[in-house]
Amino acid sequence: MKRIILFHTVKPMYLSFESRVRESLECEVRIDNMLDTCFANNLDKNVNRNRLFMAIKCAEMAEPDLIAVICSTLSPYIREIAPFISVPLIGIDDRLGDVAFKHGDRVMVLASAQSAVGPVTGLLTSAAGRLGRVNAVVEAKLDERAFYAMIKCDMETHDSVMLELAKTVKGFDVIVMAQGSAEHLARPIESATGLPVVTAPELCIANIKEIIDGQGE
Repeated sequence: MKRIILFHTVKPMYLSFESRVRESLECEVRIDNMLDTCFANNLDKNVNRNRLFMAIKCAEMAEPDLIAVICSTLSPYIREIAPFISVPLIGIDDRLGDVAFKHGDRVMVLASAQSAVGPVTGLLTSAAGRLGRVNAVVEAKLDERAFYAMIKCDMETHDSVMLELAKTVKGFDVIVMAQGSAEHLARPIESATGLPVVTAPELCIANIKEIIDGQGE
């Protein structure tokens, strides 16, 4: 039986992501979840990188077939940590840039937490360079009222704040949601703005499926 460890930093993804991964796979799988909400509130990069490294090393000792970090804030550290881990290690937004730039060069990131802005815009900027998109523009809009509502499980306020933020976007080709926990707003935001919306969770699940199904029995 395959084994996957999912590492989360917010409760909404912790509560919902496992079932979606299970539904996508063609084999029996054991999925274990780790949750550490401190990361989403901490802007100290060195602390976050070191704490994530120790957490991933602990997960590695369980000998999983794959470890997935379900947090965009931590994505920059995954590439640094991966060479020291003996099993596949992926991040939630590994494929975000490839998909976002299919819609055009002007990308707006919508975020509810400051900690995610730098990692997501940095990932998209790097993807633009790798893809040769010399005219790429990556900008971000942030409203942390949505984040604080989410950690209180007040998703109604979270959704209202993010939707109003989206309505201020003008002159861009595509919107990228920095937080996977805002994935459910993709269609409402598309309707409100007329722009395509790209979210990371579905892309991450496809990545997990590709790796696990490709490993065979």
